[in-house]
Amino acid sequence: MPGLLWSDDDARMVALEDLGAASDFFPLYAREITLPEQTLAELVAYLSTLHGLAPADPAAREGLANREMRALNHEHIFALPLRRDNGLDLDAYTGTPGLATAAASLKEDTSYAGAVAELGERYRHGTGDSLLHGDFFPGSFLRTGAGVRVIDPEFCFCGDAEFDLGVFAAHLLLAGEPAARAEQALRLYRPASATGISMALARRFAGVEIMRRLIGVAQIPTLRADLARKSALLEQSRRLVLEPEKGF
Repeated sequence: MPGLLWSDDDARMVALEDLGAASDFFPLYAREITLPEQTLAELVAYLSTLHGLAPADPAAREGLANREMRALNHEHIFALPLRRDNGLDLDAYTGTPGLATAAASLKEDTSYAGAVAELGERYRHGTGDSLLHGDFFPGSFLRTGAGVRVIDPEFCFCGDAEFDLGVFAAHLLLAGEPAARAEQALRLYRPASATGISMALARRFAGVEIMRRLIGVAQIPTLRADLARKSALLEQSRRLVLEPEKGF
């Protein structure tokens, strides 16, 4: 991450190092750039290290609970996209005529909606022991002269390591990367705990992230996908949430 120069808790301000000329990784979605193998490995290594930094002291962990921000994110990830009366005209909002009909299939799938709600409860209550970034996707990565840098940790909290991993894997798939690349990201991860991670849980979180980026309010502005591809991704979301053991 950019180096911390100083902070002022009362003013709620931080000063970070100047990274110079930098650009994010949004062009991945339009296939204008690729994610080099070394960068993929560096990003996964960053997560492996970050997740092991969760404090053991309960008071310190409570200081990282970030409950209000997490409640807002919970609504946008797990609840609003599947709500039938969310007021979002998907066809117009996403510029993809027919997407609302495709989304209705997921909204009416009670098994899927129930599984997403269960994952939402895990997220909301912070059941895991890892210090998470909370929004680990290409918009939070910068290409700089000194290499890749990770920004925007405002959604951080202590929870399931599989959430960060699932979000990262989901965006590899949204960017058109093959399923093998998403599996590679999970295999490269080195858990801080001897208990390891649940690949199935990571895939389930990935399924939710795919869904919310396609039919929620947090659209990806550079994602160029027609109805057929978005429909296929929504079906992939259903499979990942309900049948994660089948892999990506």
